[in-house]
Amino acid sequence: MKIDWFITRICNQASFCRFCYAPWNFFPPDVSTERALEICEQLAQLGADTVTICGGEPFMYPGLDRVVRKLHALAIKVVLYTSATSDQHDLHSLLPYVDFLSLPVDAVSAVAVQKMRGQSQFSRVSGVLASLSRVPNRPKVKVGTVVTRQNIDDLNLIGDFLRESGTVDVWRLYEFSPYGIGKHNEKRYLLAPAEFEQAVVKAKLRNETCTTHHLAIAERSREDNKGYCLIIDSAGSFYRYAERYIPLGVTIYDSLDRIVAQYDQELHHRQKAWHEG
Repeated sequence: MKIDWFITRICNQASFCRFCYAPWNFFPPDVSTERALEICEQLAQLGADTVTICGGEPFMYPGLDRVVRKLHALAIKVVLYTSATSDQHDLHSLLPYVDFLSLPVDAVSAVAVQKMRGQSQFSRVSGVLASLSRVPNRPKVKVGTVVTRQNIDDLNLIGDFLRESGTVDVWRLYEFSPYGIGKHNEKRYLLAPAEFEQAVVKAKLRNETCTTHHLAIAERSREDNKGYCLIIDSAGSFYRYAERYIPLGVTIYDSLDRIVAQYDQELHHRQKAWHEG
């Protein structure tokens, strides 16, 4: 079982990412670090094999380092999401305890970068990718790209940039899903499903014909995003995403059967298969 843990609703990039669909203003306040460590124990008892730590920006959570180490000690794989823009924790000190590091690259060209996350964030991620080449036994690296009307013409440049870095293992292409901030900017970012599908085909074809470093490419359509992800908030309550976050009335203290019954398990396994990339 793979859990997506929105450990914090705080994000230092909230004023930049106009396409974001995170539930920062919907989930309850963040729990204390001691409570988060108890949640780690309960996730192990539930049989969680992988926990994705996301948010918000996880590096804004004060106890992130202790949580990552705790999950590692419990033999739970850690997928750590970060925009690489917060200095509240030392990323490289956490890498020995992380199985997959997930970073966002939503544009490369100057114009598209400004329409997505801004130049500063792209520069920070570029620096992290470059530094990973000097890290022995580094975790696998996944880069996520939210494909929108503002960056769809940048995908070839993004793919080339990731291959040239030599440190990216998986490229995950997400079709823009309107909710929250993203919902307010739907007209600006929304694609037709066929446009997304064609963009994925082109990205994969370019990857296959490239003579340098190859990426494992996995896509997630807007439709596939509905109901596949076992989401918990900071306190351990479960939600299902269907272009809104639906509270399910179950928590990590309920039975496993009651929890998984709320989700499309076939879709869950298929959409989480990139973890093996």
